[in-house]
Amino acid sequence: MKKLNLFVIATVINLLSSNLFAQNVTDTIFLLKEKSHNIFIEPNNNSVNYDYLLDFSSFPKKSKTNKNKILNLPTKWIPIYLYNNNYYLYRPCNLGTSSRISFSNNKIAFDGFEIYSFEIDSKIKKIENSYYKFTYKNPLKEITNVEIHIIDKQKGIAVFKFISNTNQISYDLMLDSEKIKAFSIIVNNCEYERTEEVVFDKLNFEELLNRKNN
Repeated sequence: MKKLNLFVIATVINLLSSNLFAQNVTDTIFLLKEKSHNIFIEPNNNSVNYDYLLDFSSFPKKSKTNKNKILNLPTKWIPIYLYNNNYYLYRPCNLGTSSRISFSNNKIAFDGFEIYSFEIDSKIKKIENSYYKFTYKNPLKEITNVEIHIIDKQKGIAVFKFISNTNQISYDLMLDSEKIKAFSIIVNNCEYERTEEVVFDKLNFEELLNRKNN
């Protein structure tokens, strides 16, 4: 009788564990939940939120002979962020917050309130195995230097470093769009009015680059 009871208890524990695991995988985690505004972590990587981030249809079309494939450099990039020490993608409330990047042989494009496209002024050069450089020119003929540092090739994460003609430096942490399904999306869903965006962890980009080089 005792053996039977132990077997029943073990079976119940296994069933409960399985249910808890399934719940963790499929349930939506809300960071904020209000009547017309909620922020949640998307549990379904086949959802419309992934489709939204992967939609580059409004960007300039790539030429048929894309030389960047020879350099083994992805051409579509999506911003990725750190939140509570974990990497997440982000679907913002307000248009123009997110800045995806796409480039081809002769153009680099950013999305904001609209698509901003600029002529690449120099060939994209592969300096090292995971380090690329090129320049682009804005309508005022001002040149910006771009450095792409792949800091995690397996996950597809890179630091984009932009150096303006006045030596102003800015950074973006970007993800190869083909790796998107490996990461969850934080969705800032505001139905009726604009609201504040999620505040993500501050990144020390120079430290990230130094860690990659060591």
